Parts: sequence; C-alpha cells; structure tokens
Amino acid sequence: MAISKARQEFIRFQVNLLRKRLKIKRYPIIMQKLILQEFHNKCLLRYLYLSDSIDAVSVVDPKSNLCVIIVNANKVKKHLLKRLNFSLAHELGHYILGHHRYFSNNITSEKVADLEEEANEFAGLLLVNESKLRQNKRVDSAQLSDYFFVSKEVIKIRKQKTPTDVRDLVNRYYI
Repeated sequence: MAISKARQEFIRFQVNLLRKRLKIKRYPIIMQKLILQEFHNKCLLRYLYLSDSIDAVSVVDPKSNLCVIIVNANKVKKHLLKRLNFSLAHELGHYILGHHRYFSNNITSEKVADLEEEANEFAGLLLVNESKLRQNKRVDSAQLSDYFFVSKEVIKIRKQKTPTDVRDLVNRYYI
C-alpha cells in the first residue's frame, strides 16, 4: 500500500528536522556512528546472531522510551555494509516515527507492511539527499551508491521518487 501524502510529508518533516538538529551536511551518513554519537542516551546498538532473513530489528521500552536496535551479526560483512547502513536508518526511522506505539498482539499484517514502508521511506530520505541526487542525476548508480553508502537498489528507488524539475516540485507541494 502506498504511503498517504500526509504521512509522506510527516516523514519528510521528521527527516529534515533530524538533519537540521544534527547539522547533517556531508555524505555519506554512517548510521552506526550517528546512532552511537547522537542517540547514545536514547538508542543502544547490540549485535547478535539472528536468522539470515533478518538484518536488524528494534524494540522500545515503553516506560523509558529507550530503543534497542539489534543488528544481525551475520550481516556485518564487507559486501553487506551498505545494506546494513540502510537497515540502521530504517530501524531509527521506526523509533523517530513512533512506530512502537502501534505494536501490540493484534496488529494486522497490513499495518506492519505500512510501518515498514514508512521506515524505508525515512531511511531513503535521510541517507540520499534529494537535492544532491538531482545535481548528480547523470552520475551512474554505482558511483551514487558509493557516495551515499547505500545499495544501488536504494539509489534506483530514490531516483524514481525524486522530482527532477520545478513542475514536479510544484505538483508535490502545492497541488
């Protein structure tokens, strides 16, 4: 299911707020470093050996609001580091967007899918700056993947979602 326009704007607002608060101007954003430095009193990173189908997962203690992001130690391999960087941004997105409030025993699979899509959107917007992507639209995906430290698949998705001219921007924000 597609993310509603209102939720897209909320996600974009949260990403921009985070960028501004942390004064993010340089790329790539290395999520492990960002979480350890900027969220050290709100998020803990733990590495455990999990099923190969899991990159990372997060849990939030409802009383303290402390987030624990558990990274699959099997995925900490050189050829998977870009994917892991995205997974960390995705899990941080769940936390910042307040998704932990939705989880209960009776959450539907459709709602879980919606929350996962929102966390993906958050991670993509955070890690791949749209204006820099527009400035470098002729650069090949492999170079952009290295520049933003995300997979080529993330670059492909962000290129599809990023407006390329002024008319697209006007349609997105004013219609």
